[in-house]
Amino acid sequence: MEAVGQLTGGIAHDFNNMLTGIIGSLELIRRRLARGNIEDLNSLIDLGVTSANRAAALTHRLLAFSRRQSLDSKPVEMNHLVNAMDELLQRSVNESIHLQLRMASDLWTAEADPNQLES
Repeated sequence: MEAVGQLTGGIAHDFNNMLTGIIGSLELIRRRLARGNIEDLNSLIDLGVTSANRAAALTHRLLAFSRRQSLDSKPVEMNHLVNAMDELLQRSVNESIHLQLRMASDLWTAEADPNQLES
C-alpha cells in the first residue's frame, strides 16, 4: 500500500508541474495583454502547449500502464530532449535559481520512450 501511495504522489507531482507550466504561461500572457504588450506571446503560448502535451502524454502512459500496454520506444537523442525541456524546467523552479545545461557532445542515441523520460 505504501508503494501505491508513493506512485500516486509521484504522478500527482509530475502532473502538477505540467499544470504549473500551463497556468504560468497563461498568467504571463494575461499580464502582457493587460499592459498592451503583445510582443513575444508565441513563446509563452508554445510553452503552455508543450506543458499541455506533456500532461496528455502522462495520461496516455497512465492508461497504458492500467491496460498493461507497452510504451512507445524509439531512438532518442538525449541532448535534444533535455534542450527541449530547458525553458519548462527553468520556469518550474524558483526565479532565484538559474539552470545551466551542460551537454555531452558524444552521446549515443538511446532506445527509449521520450514521454517517459520527460517525466
